[in-house]
Amino acid sequence: MKKLLLSAAVALAAFSSMAQNRILNNTFLDLGAGISYAQPSIIKLSNDGLGLAWNVNAGKWIAPSIGIRVGGWHGRTAFEDANIDNTTCIKADFLWRFVGASYDSAFSISAFGGLGCLTAEGTGKQVRFLGADEGWRLTYALNNLLDFQMEISWVLAPETKVHDGGGRFMLLPCHTLGISFTF
Repeated sequence: MKKLLLSAAVALAAFSSMAQNRILNNTFLDLGAGISYAQPSIIKLSNDGLGLAWNVNAGKWIAPSIGIRVGGWHGRTAFEDANIDNTTCIKADFLWRFVGASYDSAFSISAFGGLGCLTAEGTGKQVRFLGADEGWRLTYALNNLLDFQMEISWVLAPETKVHDGGGRFMLLPCHTLGISFTF
């Protein structure tokens, strides 16, 4: 009887651990650093306002070509005309992997889009608003657990009271290089 109960307990523990591993399969954590800049108007483009940026994202590939993730980026800019010092975006994205759409592909290209809560800070003011987050994610597998990645993203958002760029929208790009851990 004891052997039967012990065997059942071991089988239950093994089954529970397999179920937990399936939840973690195809999840990833992205860490990156690069540049960001505040583009105060999509009408008046300039190269002023470059600064350092970093991003962190966590996500899961639900199918080989469809994924979801949450995360954000923070950029330090020096755009004096727009009175912006920092931009931060907390976002949720849907990913579509259209090149290398398999779990074991060495190289992949994904498009993503979603919504982000953007905070623009400058000259003692802070404004929060929703923006559309879009971009591209390129990954190259270094091994089974680690990928090199490049992310090119931007947020399109309405003008804020922090600055007056002369347009109805502002563009906030963030471009990073980094690593992605796959579980």
